[in-house]
Amino acid sequence: LRMAEKNHFKCLLITIMANALYYNAPITLQVLHKHGMLQEMFSVWFQLLYKADAKGNRTLFSRAPEKKICAMGLTSLLQLPAEALPLDLQAGMTQVLSGAMTLLVDLKKVEDAEKEERDGDDDDEEAEEDGDADEEDDDDLDDETAIPEALANMKAKELHFPGAGGRFGNDSDDDDWDEYDDAESAIDAIDPYIGFCETITSIQHNDPARFQVLTAGFEIQQQSVYHSLLQLAEQKRQEQLAEAAKEAQQQAQVVGQMAPPPLPPLQ
Repeated sequence: LRMAEKNHFKCLLITIMANALYYNAPITLQVLHKHGMLQEMFSVWFQLLYKADAKGNRTLFSRAPEKKICAMGLTSLLQLPAEALPLDLQAGMTQVLSGAMTLLVDLKKVEDAEKEERDGDDDDEEAEEDGDADEEDDDDLDDETAIPEALANMKAKELHFPGAGGRFGNDSDDDDWDEYDDAESAIDAIDPYIGFCETITSIQHNDPARFQVLTAGFEIQQQSVYHSLLQLAEQKRQEQLAEAAKEAQQQAQVVGQMAPPPLPPLQ
């Protein structure tokens, strides 16, 4: 982290550290503390987290997977009892809570924008399919000329691979890597909103004094964000329950269809 010059590379390193915090926060903190990187890592993390442009939009940790794992890493810190936290970090847990809330709010905005974009793409695809159906009768392409033209186009086209004279060689756009955003991950099935709110609710019930310390400095806007996240988590929890009930019903129907017919009564 100390050797990193580019902010995007620092964000990559911090995202890796957030992964480590999520999977094993105590050991990760021990390693950071042992190497004298604890304060520095969190200082850089929160400095980059709140970096924004003139319009107030976050300029770093901009992708949904980055926001999600960072929020989950900070939530894992909140799950630790106070006595398990290094002294350097105990005084900054209010900032950890605020950072997790900020990431979740930003994550919801990104998810909503991506959903709106997907819905728009679906509409465009339907319109294209309708247009293609209307033009099918008018397209009478001669195969003898089409194949040589296609081969010529393939020969003239420059092959491009991200990382080979692309992203790292010529400062290409991030669009080259958009396809990797769809890669599956072990945390895809985990809901960060539910995890965060369950953590805070647990602290409130089991350690009211600590909860009071964490939330005592909340301004009106932060209180509103906190309650909005609670409502969102409850909504997602109900959606999960409804989906689970639907799947159970479908499985029951499949099992019922596979069951052998009842035996005829004995004469």
